[in-house]
Amino acid sequence: MVVGGPLAVCCPQVSGRRPLFLVGMMGSGKSAVGAALAARLGAVFIDLDQRLERLSGHCVADLFARSEATFREVEASALRSLCAEPGFGGAGAVVATGGGAVISAANRTLMSTVGRVCYLDVDVETLVKRLCAPGEASRRPLLRGRDVRQELVKLQELRGQYYRSAEIIVNGASPIPQVVEEIVGAL
Repeated sequence: MVVGGPLAVCCPQVSGRRPLFLVGMMGSGKSAVGAALAARLGAVFIDLDQRLERLSGHCVADLFARSEATFREVEASALRSLCAEPGFGGAGAVVATGGGAVISAANRTLMSTVGRVCYLDVDVETLVKRLCAPGEASRRPLLRGRDVRQELVKLQELRGQYYRSAEIIVNGASPIPQVVEEIVGAL
């Protein structure tokens, strides 16, 4: 299993399957579900935030400190480079995207053209509980110094239509093994 690295090896169990892009709000479990799903499928797991950090040489927080626009451009570049890798389109990889990756129409089109998109739908109350756990909110640049609930409601209103356009929608508030099995069933 590769986390955030280039797609080096195509796993035989998923050869010929399209990549699956997980989308959803921060705290929806994209990374945790993605890693578990990739393990379940014998697939490669890629965390897009880790990939963009490696490619840019800057952490997410530093890129956001410059501006959200700077971060979004680096994020889009990391997604484009991943999708352009030879063999990626048939590798069956599981990709955890950043929560705002769906803002860009180009990103949405690329993900749905190259692979399948799965939305981890999690209610705001569950997100607040997850993101208010010790150390969580401080790791999220969009939440620093802000009212977590209010910010999540605002982001959900801005992004909800894009999330709901995903080919697959699952309840991401369920336990991880249950979410994984629901996604496997939908595939």
